[in-house]
Amino acid sequence: MFQFTPFYAFNALFKMSYPSIYRWDTADIKLYITKAILIYKMYLTTRVKIAEGGEEREALREAGNICTKIWNKANYYCREQWEQTGKIPSYYELQRVFKDDFWCRKLHSHTAQAVLHKLAESYQSWYKLKKTDPKAHPPGFRKKNSISTIAFTNFAVRVEDHRLRLTLTKGKHIWLDYQVQPGVEITQGNIVRVEITNGYSNIVYRVEEPEPKKKGQVMAIDLGIINTATTVKEDGEAKIYSGKGVLSIQRYFNKEIAKLQSIVMNQSGGKKKWSRQLSELSRKRRRQIKHALHALTRSIVEDCVKSNVKEVVIGDLRNIRKGKRWNKKSSQKLHAWGFKQFTELLRYKLALEGIRLVTVNEKSTSKMCSRCGYVDRYNRKKRGWFKCRKCGYEENADINAAINILKKYLHQTGRPVEGSSGVVNAPRVIRWDGNIPSEPDARQFIGG
Repeated sequence: MFQFTPFYAFNALFKMSYPSIYRWDTADIKLYITKAILIYKMYLTTRVKIAEGGEEREALREAGNICTKIWNKANYYCREQWEQTGKIPSYYELQRVFKDDFWCRKLHSHTAQAVLHKLAESYQSWYKLKKTDPKAHPPGFRKKNSISTIAFTNFAVRVEDHRLRLTLTKGKHIWLDYQVQPGVEITQGNIVRVEITNGYSNIVYRVEEPEPKKKGQVMAIDLGIINTATTVKEDGEAKIYSGKGVLSIQRYFNKEIAKLQSIVMNQSGGKKKWSRQLSELSRKRRRQIKHALHALTRSIVEDCVKSNVKEVVIGDLRNIRKGKRWNKKSSQKLHAWGFKQFTELLRYKLALEGIRLVTVNEKSTSKMCSRCGYVDRYNRKKRGWFKCRKCGYEENADINAAINILKKYLHQTGRPVEGSSGVVNAPRVIRWDGNIPSEPDARQFIGG
């Protein structure tokens, strides 16, 4: 199983990979990161499932258990220091204290340091949270025999013939096969780290981002719940990417989780609300939704490349959930929908093709007539259909909003609004059927 995702945590990543930078102040870190982004602007992750059984799997389990012991031992030291001095030990103090620790010496030094670094970051986060929430709990201890995430920095990884050699400790290695996207190569120079967790290896590597396209047209995207994305280009082509497949996944798992949660509560007399089975159902739901979003965003990017799109404009949906008071069903849909996840998946795929993704304020775009500009909340006759109360213009509500987003961006950038006067071709509908996006009869979506 292979999966590619973006990795944008520059600050945490550079502090983990190059600890000496962490001694600098924030401005220096930002300057260093900015300079680095000019060369390698994107981090990708390929996810590979580790085969069951075998000596390698057993060696990783043992290493994960050692990471747990290091975490618990260092955590005890942190709590002790906090109670005695009221101060939190820094990463460098933990590194100094545990440099010759029995368990730390059983792993590669950078793998052990990664556990200490993660613990130090967790305590820093807790300390900040404690200022606003006095009841916040410090990082907890892990179960004695649990398997923690194992991190291998590039110092503990060697790339050889599409295989990775991971150093567990001096003289002890394991080999890991991997696969990446066509046209992308993992080398000793661009690999950043490898994390082993829950039977999967996450290989993080840098890729050079192509130069942004200078010629081409602009595409606007209106995001929604029923229709995941509605796109309109300057040439008048419109597409509707149905979100019904994603919603069906959410509904199915929400029902299954509710049933199992009810059983767990009944069996425990109301004392327990969660279980391992519930956690596994939740993970399956996240994986399937992410798979669907990957397929939809990939389809949009392929359309952009085919249509010579140089920029994609999308509405800014930050804080969309704040202040919303809807019925239970609508609220569940809104809070389950990952607008940010969809945007980030789309952003990195576009960047790999040299296409920029920009956001604009989408205020009133759903209430404004894309033909005459009249704004009225009652222009929207029902969820899927728009009819202007002034000029009588009728259109699919999501297409009308996408046209408004496109016109707003073109106006802001001083470009002529040529093919975006409100006239678009008959929209094509793309539906995700569980494997690849397909095109069913569009009539069932227009106005629906």
